[in-house]
Parts: sequence; C-alpha cells; structure tokens
Amino acid sequence: MTRSAHEAYTELKAKYEGKTVTDLGAVLANIVRFTYDDRTTTIEEHVAEFDRRWNFMKGTLAGGFSDKVKDFGEALTLLAKSDQAKAEFLLISLPPFYNNLVENL
Repeated sequence: MTRSAHEAYTELKAKYEGKTVTDLGAVLANIVRFTYDDRTTTIEEHVAEFDRRWNFMKGTLAGGFSDKVKDFGEALTLLAKSDQAKAEFLLISLPPFYNNLVENL
C-alpha cells in the first residue's frame, strides 16, 4: 500500500508508462513535432518548454521497458542522454527563417 496519492501515481507511472511502441513513439513525437512560433512565445519560453518536454522523455524512458519494446526503448534512452542530440532537436524546432542562424551555429 502507498502512503500518499503522489506515491501511488509514481508507482503506476513506473509500471505502465512507456511500455508500448505507441507510448514511446508519442514521447518522441512530442519532441520532433514541437516548433517555435514567435507570434505566441518568446525564444526563452520555447527553450524552457523544449527542455520540459525533453526531461519528460528522459523520465519516461527511465521507467524501464517491456521486452517487446526493449530495443526501441534502449535506442531512445541513448538519444535522450546525448546533449548533442538534444541541441540538434532544439535547432530543428526553429522555423525556416532561422536557417541562417542555425547554419552559423
């Protein structure tokens, strides 16, 4: 038995979240499909939201995997641990008019 709602949530999350290919694909899509819109947010807000999404992906992957998705999960875990991959995904989240800036970086 758990002592609090938070402990119960943590146990359920560890047991079920990220256990299917669909779950892992959705977590990755949350990163890949995220784009910056300068009409609604600042660049600082965009980077903070990207970081929040990246950390959510890492947290989901830390829960372990079922045997059916072990290879995919381990590959995503390696990706999530890479600072270079994180930087590349952040740069591709910028719209095309930032291409010159991205190329210069």
